[in-house]
Amino acid sequence: MRKTTTVLSIAVALAVAPAPVSFGQEPARERYRTPPEQALARSERFAGTVEIGGEPGRRVQAVLTNWIVANDAALDRFPVSGLTVFEVRGGEVAVRVDDGEEREYREGEWWVVPAGSTLALETEDDSVVLQTLSLSEPDGP
Repeated sequence: MRKTTTVLSIAVALAVAPAPVSFGQEPARERYRTPPEQALARSERFAGTVEIGGEPGRRVQAVLTNWIVANDAALDRFPVSGLTVFEVRGGEVAVRVDDGEEREYREGEWWVVPAGSTLALETEDDSVVLQTLSLSEPDGP
């Protein structure tokens, strides 16, 4: 009986004892951002001149690129050239075209950036995989 009373006394003492002020938590820190020069990995999948339908002989320069954008990245100028179609292949990204309204895109969603536009993007906790198809006038004849 004495053993049970001792165990019960310890359990009650622990239950009513004041909790420590901190459970190993650190004070809030400023959010880490991936430096822009380390935020992009690029893999060009195709680059060439292609003929498009509708007009015989109408040719455009096409570049198909896969991009990995690091987590916690904020890029003020994503490298685009010509009319560019973007598709999110994985993750989520916040995008602003020409200082307009910010929009969020998720895996499977796509959007178009007109030629001559600037694109800013931002990622959160996860990396993002994008695929772009850029179309422009060919360089030569």
